[in-house]
Amino acid sequence: MDDRKPSPPSHFARLRRKCATSCYVALSLWLFLASTVLATLGLVLLLALIITGVDLASFFAHLQNLSSHYLSAEPAARAKFERNLVTLLVALVSLLIIARAPTFAARLHRELDGGERG
Repeated sequence: MDDRKPSPPSHFARLRRKCATSCYVALSLWLFLASTVLATLGLVLLLALIITGVDLASFFAHLQNLSSHYLSAEPAARAKFERNLVTLLVALVSLLIIARAPTFAARLHRELDGGERG
């Protein structure tokens, strides 16, 4: 019969567990941000489709019209349009992050608590 007590985790095992947890959190955060950006772009596309009455021919006609106006615009007007577009996308991404962050944080906390046992 073996009466030896189990030894506490070594320093290397603790370091490895902390490194694995850090990698898991970093990957989860990147996946959260990537899915938020993709969802934002999908919402913009959905909005554009709804505006055109879900008619693909009309959607592509509007897209062609927008692109021809963009290409024929002065550089200052292009820069202003790009600034406005980036501002709009950043605002939408920020709103989605604010809306999704509590659920993400709760899920991550629950998963990490479950993984820390043992």
